[in-house]
Amino acid sequence: MAAEDGATTPALDRARRLVGDDLQAQRRVWRLQRLGWAGMIVVVAASAAGLFGAGGPLAGVSTRGATGLAVDYEAVVRRSRATTWTIALPPGADTLVLADPATDLFQPRLVLPRPIDERRVDGGLAMTFHPAAGGRPSVQLSLTPSAPGWHAVRLSAGGSSTLLHIATLP
Repeated sequence: MAAEDGATTPALDRARRLVGDDLQAQRRVWRLQRLGWAGMIVVVAASAAGLFGAGGPLAGVSTRGATGLAVDYEAVVRRSRATTWTIALPPGADTLVLADPATDLFQPRLVLPRPIDERRVDGGLAMTFHPAAGGRPSVQLSLTPSAPGWHAVRLSAGGSSTLLHIATLP
């Protein structure tokens, strides 16, 4: 409590030393806080508008491997909702390998076309398909995420490999 003549108490002096009395520093902190709030408002508004949801323009991602492996998938999914990955295998390739973390994090629901062979290989699940008439088989995997979080999933086929980055919401 301040004395009548403008002097301060030892407790107030100690609090000022701990917190600081620098008005410029406080203004910088307040500016940073306002930027943070504005950023959060933009993300919430984009989410409410459906930009990250199923079919939203910010949800779909395409990735390409070095020798032709191409994958279209949703980067933001919900744990309880199935998602579909559309995979174009490289020309001449007939086997797709889904790395082990993916087999733990995503439960396969449907694979089209049906693989003619599925087997465990070192580091993942290998699915072999009939060779495509056009030379470039296309596969659709329908999967349901089993755990929320940020996931990196590796797919390999015909010497090409690509990494999918997926955010799974609860």
